[in-house]
Amino acid sequence: GTLTALTVVVGDHVTAGDVIAQLDDSSAQNTVAQAEFDLTQAEQDLAALMSPAAIAAAQLEVVTKQATLTAAEKTLRNLNVVDVDYYADALADSQRAYDAAANNVALVDLGTRSNLASLEAAQTAADTAFSNWQHAIIWYGEYHGKTTTAKTTYENALADLEVAQINYDQAQQNQQVSLADAQTALDEAQANYAGANNYQPATAAVALAQANLAVAQADLDQAIATLAELQGQPLPAGNVSTLSSARNAITQAQLALTQAQQTLAATTLTSPIAGTVTAVNATAGADVSTGAIVTVADLDNARVQFYIDETDLAYVNEGYPISVVFDAAPETTFSGQVLRVDPALVTVNNTSVVQAWATLDPGPDAVRLIAGMNGTVEITAGEALGALIVPIEALRELTATSYAVFVVGADGELVFTPVTVGLRDVANVEILSGLNQGDVISTGIVETVQ
Repeated sequence: GTLTALTVVVGDHVTAGDVIAQLDDSSAQNTVAQAEFDLTQAEQDLAALMSPAAIAAAQLEVVTKQATLTAAEKTLRNLNVVDVDYYADALADSQRAYDAAANNVALVDLGTRSNLASLEAAQTAADTAFSNWQHAIIWYGEYHGKTTTAKTTYENALADLEVAQINYDQAQQNQQVSLADAQTALDEAQANYAGANNYQPATAAVALAQANLAVAQADLDQAIATLAELQGQPLPAGNVSTLSSARNAITQAQLALTQAQQTLAATTLTSPIAGTVTAVNATAGADVSTGAIVTVADLDNARVQFYIDETDLAYVNEGYPISVVFDAAPETTFSGQVLRVDPALVTVNNTSVVQAWATLDPGPDAVRLIAGMNGTVEITAGEALGALIVPIEALRELTATSYAVFVVGADGELVFTPVTVGLRDVANVEILSGLNQGDVISTGIVETVQ
């Protein structure tokens, strides 16, 4: 961004947390404000999902899904279970109706019904009227008033007979129709009863009903789980959270706010350590990127970077004491310790070397150290005080781990004597056992007494 302020110059002393530089933060401020708004909105959305109105809607959904499940259960039950008793009762009712219809036909045929009796009475009345009319002709003559009356009576009796015959015929026809209808109903009832006893639901219908039942049960379970979650209860295992999206939105908004706040905080550059400003590579108003613009060094706790040949790797380890003489102060020797040895070789002046680091103990106040000074480092790989030593030339190697020297006896004879050795350098070797102080040994080159 654009560097709006730079608060240090080379040589300034700073403490950890001191502000060193400031970027233009207007865009970062706007991003934080937007992220705060988004978080508030996400929290409000979640609260709306858990409001009393939402809970009431969820309760209604449970009732609705329960009704759907009940209907699905009934559908499947009706497919698999037939009420045989119902069809047995219907068959019995149909049988009674048929028997009654058959009895009615028989009664009409036997003359015990009113229509047949009326027909017979009408026939008798007609016969009587005809007889009376004939007698009147004989007694009074064809044109006498009584004869005319008797004739009229006869004609009326014939008309009544015709009506009675029609009624009788219609009654017989009605009974036959009733009997046929009763037979049809009886046949249907018998078929229904037989079907009920041998009922097998269609496989596809059962499968569909079972699938609808499973869906209805799952929907009810989810509705119950949703209601429980909205009421603050634990979500039952296996159910989908209806609040997860809203909660995820809050989490994402929180992450966005955190990132925006970090971006805003990053517009202010602070010193990570206490130390001295050794370099400033920018100016206020300039555009800067990720390159270093300020260097701070802890000169009170100096570190020494040094190199050794890889053949001497065995003689340098963490904690080994060192002595350092800087070219700028050759009369002063600084002490310290090896801090670490890097695990890979580095190239210096086209040569592969081991890179190591060491700490320095406080030196004389009069000696001023600054970053980048050159010097010479001496590592103490081993130390023995008051040791018994012999010249390296006197040592005879027997094997890789065993040695001997020639001791000069009192008579001047050389005695081959095994010894145990300790530390060694380019000139001397430490004798741990096999010799005593004052023994005369032979180097084969010069005469020495140890």
